[in-house]
Amino acid sequence: MAKYALDTNILIDALNLPAQLEALLGFLSWALPSTYLSAVVLHELAAGTTPPRQRALLNQQITGPFARRGRIFAPSTGAWHRAGQLVEQGHPLSTPASLNDLLLAVSCRETGLTVITNDRDFRRLTRVVRGLAVVSPFPTQPSKQGA
Repeated sequence: MAKYALDTNILIDALNLPAQLEALLGFLSWALPSTYLSAVVLHELAAGTTPPRQRALLNQQITGPFARRGRIFAPSTGAWHRAGQLVEQGHPLSTPASLNDLLLAVSCRETGLTVITNDRDFRRLTRVVRGLAVVSPFPTQPSKQGA
């Protein structure tokens, strides 16, 4: 079974659009055991301005379950080093968030996670971070053979 990591934009969309929250929760209803949250994403969420109602929703229904299950991962020393090498080799960082995207991409590649995102920049990152898997929401539940 594939393993997944959620990008920040997926969670922001879920906070702001009821249909996206429903889609995310539907995906997590079957994929939570194989879905992870990056400390990079937690950083981006904490740095953003979130109204109290949204922060409560985020903590109760999204980030909380990942924390309780030990499914939050941080970029390794190797991922930080590789991201730095890519910047040194000329990978452009068009915005401050670009470094976060690069770090998320490298750490997901390193751990074998597929990034779920609506951010088109990740398609470009697949050319820089070889082997990075990216999907635009949401993968469908695999059918059960013989069921």
